[in-house]
Amino acid sequence: MTHKNCFAIRTHLFGEREKNLYQVAEKFFGKQNTYFILNVDEDKLNIPPSYNAIYFNKSKILSDKELFWPHDCAWRCGDYCYYVLDHELSGYDYYWLTEPDIQICNANPSEFFDQVNLFNHDFLTVGYGKASPNSFFYHTARLLSETPMACIFPFTRLKADKIKTFYEVRKKFSIDFINNRKSEKNFLNDESFISTMVNKLNYSCGSLEKITSFNFKLFTANNDEAFLEEDVRGIKGNFILHPILEQSAFIDKKIKRLEYMLNQKQNVTSWMEDILIKINDAKTKRILKDHFKDVIIRKIEES
Repeated sequence: MTHKNCFAIRTHLFGEREKNLYQVAEKFFGKQNTYFILNVDEDKLNIPPSYNAIYFNKSKILSDKELFWPHDCAWRCGDYCYYVLDHELSGYDYYWLTEPDIQICNANPSEFFDQVNLFNHDFLTVGYGKASPNSFFYHTARLLSETPMACIFPFTRLKADKIKTFYEVRKKFSIDFINNRKSEKNFLNDESFISTMVNKLNYSCGSLEKITSFNFKLFTANNDEAFLEEDVRGIKGNFILHPILEQSAFIDKKIKRLEYMLNQKQNVTSWMEDILIKINDAKTKRILKDHFKDVIIRKIEES
């Protein structure tokens, strides 16, 4: 049986990575079924009309009177994109939701998607399983279910006829946060919410690393892990990677991680050495090293 799929790229940027993934998707799914989806104001990032793009925010398509809107909503609440897609589009059996920092290393992505089209799971993701009791959202997820679950959310597929159910639960879960009865920091992120509810509702879930022949060993959401584009450009074959970053995004990610570790009074010396030794590009290494020095000097001056 052939399923009709929509492929949506969740982003707040429009650069080469975004364009490349869009082109990969439209070759397999068709231009009419390929979209950018953006939780930003349209005047802040204007996607050219040659691309399909859906914009939303807390007063457009969705509403912060029904859904809680944390300050980092665009990052934390990727599942909101599913609700927007379901509202704006119709006629699909499945919706793919991806982030532009994934990389399909096979020159013929249809080898992956043809495999996946054989499966009719309600939800497909990477790394689906029980959440660690030490994970940040574990205790809040127990408000939904006695068994909190986890997954890695940058590459997922959801069955169209299940989206409204998630939307209704998310709205009910939002009420206490909208009314300031609960702290924003405890509002579940996308992966905790969706994976926990999939399990609670007995929906079927497949982990892509287990049901396909593709290798996901370099697919991670670990805060310390990120790959420079130039370092993985030569990887070919049945690999799907995450996160792949261009130089400036890679450096920004490492600086933010360093600042967090310093604020938590963690030992950063061995961490910085490990990061720098793994960077092959001399220019990137020099720039990052200089930024590290600047951050540490600033922290010393602030103390």
